[in-house]
Amino acid sequence: MQTKRKKSLLPLGGIAAVWLLWAAFLPMYRTSDFLLLGGVSAAVYLGLNKLFPGKDVQVEEPPERTGDEELDSLLAAGRQAAADYDLLAEELQDPAIRQRAARLGELCRKIFGALGENHGLKSQVGRFADYFLPAPLKLLRTYEKLEKQGVRGENIDGAMEKISSVLDATIEAYTREIDALFEGQALDIETDIEVLEQMMKREGLTGSDFGAV
Repeated sequence: MQTKRKKSLLPLGGIAAVWLLWAAFLPMYRTSDFLLLGGVSAAVYLGLNKLFPGKDVQVEEPPERTGDEELDSLLAAGRQAAADYDLLAEELQDPAIRQRAARLGELCRKIFGALGENHGLKSQVGRFADYFLPAPLKLLRTYEKLEKQGVRGENIDGAMEKISSVLDATIEAYTREIDALFEGQALDIETDIEVLEQMMKREGLTGSDFGAV
């Protein structure tokens, strides 16, 4: 994500209003008229631009191509799933379900972010995506439709309760997947620590030896 400034349209609207009013009530046939109009327009634009500078918005950066079509497709699916979770988190009515949807979107970004940094996780994340991307999104969309029915009953309430329960299990599954993705990195860290400890022992820099340096 990158931040970009979205300019307000009010300054341009102000210029248009100045031209319309000038054309209606003041002459526009001499060079001096157009010069004066240009000066007034510039002043109005600068004034409104200062009062309404626009706002910063988050814009998705164009995804980098990896050269692996299957990997690019998987990464795109992950980005789309995260965006779908975010959209559902805004549209759902139940605050607790909205929170679960937002959490799933956050975890989804972490999973596919790990894949983006380590392409060797493609098979593992691919298996995860096959099982754990479409089903939760489908259930959330079903929950949203049930909310919009405006009618409550045993069947509807039971279905919504089951969806709520399985979402908690899904969040746990997503969390476990993130932990599993970093298993290799954890092993690398342990190896690095062992190598560092062996170097310190060899150089006599363990324990009280540090104090003598």
